[in-house]
Amino acid sequence: MVGIGINVNQIQFTDYEPPATSLAKIEVKEFELRKLLDELSENLDKWYTRVRLGHFRQINQAYEEAMFQRNKLATYQTPEGKFQGTITGVTDDGRLEILKQDGIPVYFMNKEVRYLY
Repeated sequence: MVGIGINVNQIQFTDYEPPATSLAKIEVKEFELRKLLDELSENLDKWYTRVRLGHFRQINQAYEEAMFQRNKLATYQTPEGKFQGTITGVTDDGRLEILKQDGIPVYFMNKEVRYLY
């Protein structure tokens, strides 16, 4: 089972780290839920078709192009401490690749590294 959670028209949030947002806050407008659901369904179908057809390189390329802070120097936190680096992509096994300032790439699975705002 897979679920998707999207904050659509919610404006106020409390106690979220990092701070939560919504489509309404980003676009500064209210959304018609039925229309948004139809658009989401169409896009899910389009991407699921690509999965079924085995177009994984195309999917990965689109994902990497849309990644937050990709190719931008930022500060990250791990249990070992803070460091600066640049997200360069994702490996075939799903690990996030960050190129540290010293030129050494490091790899992380989900929740192993945190972006510092």
